[in-house]
Amino acid sequence: MRALRPWTHRRLLRRREAAVWLATLAGCGGSGGSTNPPISIGDPVDIAGLPLTKQLDLYLASAPADQPGISVLVMQDGVETYSSQRGMANSLTRTAITRHTGFRLASVSKPFTAVAVMQLVEQGQLKLSDALLDYLPELPEHWRPITLEHLLTHTSGIVDIFNDFWTPAVFNNMTLDGLLAYLASSQRNLEFPPGSRGDYSNTGFMLLAKVIERRTGRRFGEHMAEALFKPAGMLDSYINDEYTPLKAGDALNRGNLSTYYGFNTYLKGSMAQVSSADDFLHFYQALLGGRLVKPETLAEMARPHSTVTGGGRYGLGFGLASYGLVHYGEWDGFWTLMAIDTHRKRAWTALTNSGTPGRTQVFDIERLVSGAL
Repeated sequence: MRALRPWTHRRLLRRREAAVWLATLAGCGGSGGSTNPPISIGDPVDIAGLPLTKQLDLYLASAPADQPGISVLVMQDGVETYSSQRGMANSLTRTAITRHTGFRLASVSKPFTAVAVMQLVEQGQLKLSDALLDYLPELPEHWRPITLEHLLTHTSGIVDIFNDFWTPAVFNNMTLDGLLAYLASSQRNLEFPPGSRGDYSNTGFMLLAKVIERRTGRRFGEHMAEALFKPAGMLDSYINDEYTPLKAGDALNRGNLSTYYGFNTYLKGSMAQVSSADDFLHFYQALLGGRLVKPETLAEMARPHSTVTGGGRYGLGFGLASYGLVHYGEWDGFWTLMAIDTHRKRAWTALTNSGTPGRTQVFDIERLVSGAL
């Protein structure tokens, strides 16, 4: 049986994309009953009341060490309080996951793209009210009402080239330049007037990556390295695109594949970032410490800007949970999570490369960490 493609049907999309960034709300203070997978740690063990670090140790110990696995990190008050890894980054070479193993972040790339945009806004190089066509004039003229803020908040009306239809023959080896040509020739219609409602769109964040390239004169990967990764101390991070292949030792898809759903694509901005758990520690410290954007800019990013169909409240590049900021990612076998509890000054990440087991793991980690005192 072929692997389930999570973007083959709009109704399926509305369920799955909600999961990609806000699926845990019901389990952490939102309304309604939880629909998340139950926490399972092998043999029945009562972990209630145990310290969080012990709960996480017991949970990760239940995962197989010889299969694709997971990397977890927790930060409290700016200091790392937990880090552990389990399983294989590469099952073919028997390379185990470490805190420095890079994982494809999938949609967890979006908050990083958003931070890069907001840095340029702070520098006066961009404005959220700028028209998309000011930077990408080859797109259809009737798209002129679309602003950069619409792209950041999923309110542009531009089709999602993954979620609204699934055409691997089109996506295979596609670059940002190829995307522009494809949109201009084959996907000219908008789904709704810009700003009239919210509908999750990977395409919007891909276009933001191209705006960054046009505005800075640098490749997106080069800009991210200079503007975010190096200043934050994210030494394992890079953009996996047509210029930069996956690095040796980093996690393979399902432990043994270098393709995704049977093909490769070089689209970025909404995806394609590779980072390690160690990188997230440095990212959280830099972001919350005001070293990447000003505190008032981060506060604006964390403010509700839209409500996304089938999901919930969205800020500027971040999903909004009851405790703060959250984003999930999924790209074939990679399931990923980043979360920041702004009230308790806690941040955490879970990175997996195992497919369905990883999906359960990132939801479970979110529930364990967000619910711990």
